[in-house]
Amino acid sequence: WMRIKQIWLVFFLNVLFASTVFGNDKLIVKTVSQQEQLASFKIDASLISQNDGIEEGKEFWLALFFEMESSWHVYAKNPGDFGSPVQMQWQLPEFLEILDTVWPVPEQSFDGKWVGYTYGPNTLLLARVGFKEGYEVQGDSVHVGCKVSWVACAEDQCVPEKEDLFLQLPIKNQE
Repeated sequence: WMRIKQIWLVFFLNVLFASTVFGNDKLIVKTVSQQEQLASFKIDASLISQNDGIEEGKEFWLALFFEMESSWHVYAKNPGDFGSPVQMQWQLPEFLEILDTVWPVPEQSFDGKWVGYTYGPNTLLLARVGFKEGYEVQGDSVHVGCKVSWVACAEDQCVPEKEDLFLQLPIKNQE
């Protein structure tokens, strides 16, 4: 039963973010990388915020969005018998923390001997962000970032890739 609830949660959150990505003109999305690096990437990664700003004390969602050609994939949290999972190193101000990370249900591949768990085109990895108790929010905006690395693979090759992604989110007044 718990697994079914997790699947529905991931489905719901993917629908929520998909509708946000395509239906909200206030969505903040930014990919940071040098142009020559982007040209060589097999997979483009972006950091996305659920909201166009944050309100003190209110949880919000961040997402890593992986866009890739259909023949490419990245590995899941549990990659199976081979591969390397996506690695995330969050960079948050001292008053914010990652409360939970939601990994979607991966695709399973089996070659007769080895099992792998991967994500294909247009994958979202979600992170729920909250405020730590006892800390005060300072300033009028917040810098949130993620150093992310992954192994991008197609049928005949694998390429390690990484990006430093960040967003500058305004702090909204709670008036």
